[in-house]
Amino acid sequence: MTRPIQHRLSRLRKRVRAAGTMCTLLLATTAYSESITLETYEDCKNAFKRLNTAQQSHNSEYGIDNTNNPIHFTSWNIQKASQSGIKTDLQHLAGKSNFLILQEAPDIPWIRALKHYNNFAPGYIVGDTTTGVMVLGDTPQLLSCVFTHKEPWLRSPKASSISVFELENGQKLAIANIHSINFTFGVKLYEQQLSNITQLLTLHHGPIVLSGDFNTWKRKRGQILKQNTEALGLREVHFETDFRSQVFGHVLDRFYIRNIHLEASQTEHYHSSDHNPLQVTLRLDSSPKHTLEGSNNAQHSP
Repeated sequence: MTRPIQHRLSRLRKRVRAAGTMCTLLLATTAYSESITLETYEDCKNAFKRLNTAQQSHNSEYGIDNTNNPIHFTSWNIQKASQSGIKTDLQHLAGKSNFLILQEAPDIPWIRALKHYNNFAPGYIVGDTTTGVMVLGDTPQLLSCVFTHKEPWLRSPKASSISVFELENGQKLAIANIHSINFTFGVKLYEQQLSNITQLLTLHHGPIVLSGDFNTWKRKRGQILKQNTEALGLREVHFETDFRSQVFGHVLDRFYIRNIHLEASQTEHYHSSDHNPLQVTLRLDSSPKHTLEGSNNAQHSP
């Protein structure tokens, strides 16, 4: 590794305390990959700025082929993979998805093996098993930021992450995955966890996908989520036939997009989790300009 790279990595490894937050930065190139564990929001913010100012590489070997092909996403809270049939269902969904965006995912070999590349943000620990949020895909990420926030009552951690992937045309796709804090005295900690993600996404110039279990079982939580997503120019994906989990009449799982075309969306009923997966098909522009389009929702497939 060259001296300038060693110097930059040494600076990134500098440990600075930041309450309740851990950030992991993964820099991947065709020559090498280096995993760096950071503990500050500031380090991740600076990494985003450097990534956005980097020269577009038009990397056809590692970039997502977005020239003509749609990109298929599945977002799902898999309830710690504790229910019968989850392995079969996940393998089926992985086979027809370019990206899996999972919440309550245990960090175990067979789940990591669903795709060639994966990024895990640790959250809750039960015995020898750690669960959290995981993004699995067919292409390596350029950058990954991982955050953990603790529930104020139960003290159990909730995880969130942002992963950035390169497109063939040089654009960069950001995928944000969040499992929101559930039980709080008010909404301050809920908003803090969400703003950690949305503030970083303001630094991203390309297409965005934001998805996860937002635990929006209370109207005030939904209002905070709406304010944050609208400020980013994110558009919520809707489902004509809607099997998403609800509490007190409020949907928990949501999917947002920006600068990307929506082609189809659907939910189906599964018995292997207490949530149902969100399946969304998107298409990226072949040119690096900012667009926001899409209104076609697919109906439920039996």
